[in-house]
Amino acid sequence: MATKIKTFIREQLYIIKGVLEGNIFPVPQPTGKKKRRKKCKPSRECQKILNEANSKKKFIRLVRLNFGNGDVFVTLTFATGKEPRTNEEAKKATENFIRRLKRLFKKKGVELRYVCSIECGDKGRWHIHFIITGGLKREEIEKAWGLGLINTEAFPACPDEQEELASYLIKSRMFYRSYKASRNLEQPKPQEHDARLSVADAWDAAKAIDEKREHQWFEHKYPGYELIEAKRIPNEYISYPYIQFKMKKKPPPAISWVVDGGDEDEDIACWSFDNPTYNLPF
Repeated sequence: MATKIKTFIREQLYIIKGVLEGNIFPVPQPTGKKKRRKKCKPSRECQKILNEANSKKKFIRLVRLNFGNGDVFVTLTFATGKEPRTNEEAKKATENFIRRLKRLFKKKGVELRYVCSIECGDKGRWHIHFIITGGLKREEIEKAWGLGLINTEAFPACPDEQEELASYLIKSRMFYRSYKASRNLEQPKPQEHDARLSVADAWDAAKAIDEKREHQWFEHKYPGYELIEAKRIPNEYISYPYIQFKMKKKPPPAISWVVDGGDEDEDIACWSFDNPTYNLPF
């Protein structure tokens, strides 16, 4: 007896600091007698690209969730004569630096949080990128490093700039899995909703993307957010749409106001929005 397959649609939503990332995809559910299905594997190159994309998204979410105002982006360089000769030596220098940082933060009563990546440039120059908890002076960080110059920048407040920075840390394909993170970081967890969207809804979303109506569809379905991007992911093994999208929270509506100068001819109209106008008593 052939196995009957019932398919439902799953929403997988990550909502972190005003950014909503989502996946809409089918989940097959056998309803009859179970029969082992022949495994299908994507091509090696296809799987490599998929792994890299998913790893990058995971890292961006990790950074966005765990770092914010007051935290610091640090780049460590090696002085002439102190450069590592191998990746293992670069890792050892990184781990020694992390141990010294932990001691400094412990003295201040603060727990260190960090992510880092090691990079070797085109000319063979090694450098290490860190995002760390704020609270240390630049001079303290440079002394803890001790192998060359450092550069420090404030962790950006803008979500787009945060994503750009996180992408920069893992920008090279050969380094996309080589980042290191402290164990005390909170791991992003998705909200998952099964069958809240029907199969017809998934096809409707796919059609909206194809017809360039995605803003209307997604902003109606997820009120309070505006769409950044939505795309269909081609998959030769499933006949249902697989959709990825990203949205950001809409800013609160501005309030119109007018300053009353006392004389009708001297009223100062200050703002003009769709909201009702309020006269402030001053």
